[in-house]
Amino acid sequence: MMKINSTAELSLESFNDLIAENYIYEITIQDDKNYPKGKTYDLFNLFAIKRAIVDFLKDCPQYDSHNPHTEKDIFSYIYTKLALTVEYDDLASKAIHSSPEFKQLYAADYIDQSAGLDSTMISKRALCSGFAETLRNLLAEKGIEAKYVSGTSKPNPTTGETSSHAWNQVKLDGEWFNCDVTHDQKFIKEGLVAPNFLKSNVQFSNYTKYPIRITNKIEPATHSISTHDQQILIGNHYNHILKEITAKTAETDKKQPGFFKSILKKLHIIKSTEPEK
Repeated sequence: MMKINSTAELSLESFNDLIAENYIYEITIQDDKNYPKGKTYDLFNLFAIKRAIVDFLKDCPQYDSHNPHTEKDIFSYIYTKLALTVEYDDLASKAIHSSPEFKQLYAADYIDQSAGLDSTMISKRALCSGFAETLRNLLAEKGIEAKYVSGTSKPNPTTGETSSHAWNQVKLDGEWFNCDVTHDQKFIKEGLVAPNFLKSNVQFSNYTKYPIRITNKIEPATHSISTHDQQILIGNHYNHILKEITAKTAETDKKQPGFFKSILKKLHIIKSTEPEK
């Protein structure tokens, strides 16, 4: 068993070295301070995740010593791209709230994947914990410190139930901020202002129903990015990322064999003619 704090600690070359040893490794990603629960991956699964991370970051801005906000620029690219390329996993969320028997027998592995790097980077679907832990690791790859934070919501006025949630704190250009890509991704996809983008502790808690109780220690985030600055930071990358996604989708479509493409078209036709349930 190997333990690392983030995927940044292993390069693609180091994965090749481990594989060449013909030893079946299990690797736990566990930052004791920021991600105390940790998650264990087998070597080949994590290798695939690392390759997806490298591909994800290939067009990410580089550090610019002449730009006093260079870390905010890097963060904005990663945050925007994560929001545009990953969907919230409603199926996993429903499974979490199903009966304990169903979860144990049928859904435990699926939920576990959606809560980590697996589903987020490979299948492009994630629970809040998957979004938060993936953002932490992507930022670590660029040398930016981020924390995985979890908490509990206020009780539902009708049912009295509470729910858990995960988000991030990130240190940019020497200052801590809160962010929640899970709740921001739908706004970013629609080109709207993201309400949880780089907020102070006060503003973050005022907007969201979280957190009434925080599981791990948070940093003193005292400032928020203005809406104007957010539009500039996200706007610098938005169109480029959309073009990148479109080009990749088109290339994937070209590689699909004719038979497979015809099946997809038939499925689409069938789906589009089905009455809503």
